[in-house]
Amino acid sequence: MTNLFRCRKIARLFVGGNNRLLLSCYGRTFSSKQVGRDALKLIKEGLDQKDDMKFLPLHLEKCLFKQSFSSAVIKFDKFCVDENGIYQTPDYAGSTITPVVSFQSFFERGYSLLRRFVTEGLNEDDDEGTRLALLSLLQFLTRKGYHESCLKSQNTDWPYEKLEATEAYSAVLLTIHLLSQLVTGNDYIISSDYSFKPFFCPCSKDCGKRVNYGPTGLGFEKIWYGRPDIVLLSSSSNVVFCERMLEEDSKELDLVSEEFTMIEEIEKSEIIEQTVNSRHSDQQIVSQTITSSVYQFNKSNLTLVPSLLMTPSSFSIFCYDPVNDVLLRSRQTGSLWNTENAYEFNMSAILKIWMVVNHAIFKPSINENHLKLLRNSSNFHNLLAAEGLSMKEMSEKIQFKSHFKNTDYKWDSKRINNVELELQ
Repeated sequence: MTNLFRCRKIARLFVGGNNRLLLSCYGRTFSSKQVGRDALKLIKEGLDQKDDMKFLPLHLEKCLFKQSFSSAVIKFDKFCVDENGIYQTPDYAGSTITPVVSFQSFFERGYSLLRRFVTEGLNEDDDEGTRLALLSLLQFLTRKGYHESCLKSQNTDWPYEKLEATEAYSAVLLTIHLLSQLVTGNDYIISSDYSFKPFFCPCSKDCGKRVNYGPTGLGFEKIWYGRPDIVLLSSSSNVVFCERMLEEDSKELDLVSEEFTMIEEIEKSEIIEQTVNSRHSDQQIVSQTITSSVYQFNKSNLTLVPSLLMTPSSFSIFCYDPVNDVLLRSRQTGSLWNTENAYEFNMSAILKIWMVVNHAIFKPSINENHLKLLRNSSNFHNLLAAEGLSMKEMSEKIQFKSHFKNTDYKWDSKRINNVELELQ
């Protein structure tokens, strides 16, 4: 984990004419007049969009441990309860409720900061980490058009073809011109495992930035391990899984015909099919999300830790709370680009991604009322215990490292996690 915040660090941002925004830890209050009007307008645009992302709780039925992320085999379903709040399996014949939680409820601190900032500016209570995270967002917004044109150009289709060409190109372009721009210091590592990787940014503007490849290994051989595609280095280590495209890109993930109930407004729903059609990428990112979350809880005492699944056109978010054993997945993919202008970012998406990659600053959490239904819903603690392992051992053993020992493990047929696991 790399800490990029230093005592008495002062950051300057020049925006519009002679206006200068100065963010520091000296307790100075800034008014919105000191910030370019365009940046404030963009933040307000993102706040005003009515597309709050919803999250489904997942229940792990079986999983194969001692596997790499790319080989992870996990069977999971939506977590559903009956009218008495008791978990029911997919073959239950009665009516069920699926608690669905909103993104804004996790990141209320981030949204409150932005709403206040566009009307009042910063105040003396905002710490340096908050100010620097906001500075990163403002710097990105002042060059938003440049980064958009680096990824997609209205004059030629070439840049967007590059963005979708391979997973390596997608990872490089999205990291350099989006993800790294939203964290303090702009530092990142892209997995060196990619084949046919560009050594310099292949964007349409020919920015010439050298790509930072390196070892991104994370994990514990007795659980899961591997190399996340992208690691963003800030006050915590954000892991990102990148794909060139998804089979169901920008659609609800196999859940189109189902009804859901917001956890704040619980009502009985009709009988719904509970089985989630698990794409292999979902299995990889579930194992990666749990591993990263446990690691960050042990290092920084962060509870609800999100991971991103990015494509050139969309994103999904997975979260795991290792204390309360709650695993969540965004109900549908979010659109990265504006539906009215395909060459401009969707500002609501930019704000969400900014909060996710700065989660150590905003400390997302599930409120206690929601936890009454969701606590222990993922079943991961039980699956871990069935293998004779504990969360304490897992949290202490997970590390960032370049190499992992091979595990030639012979599965006992009596074990819950069976190598012959068949996914429906």
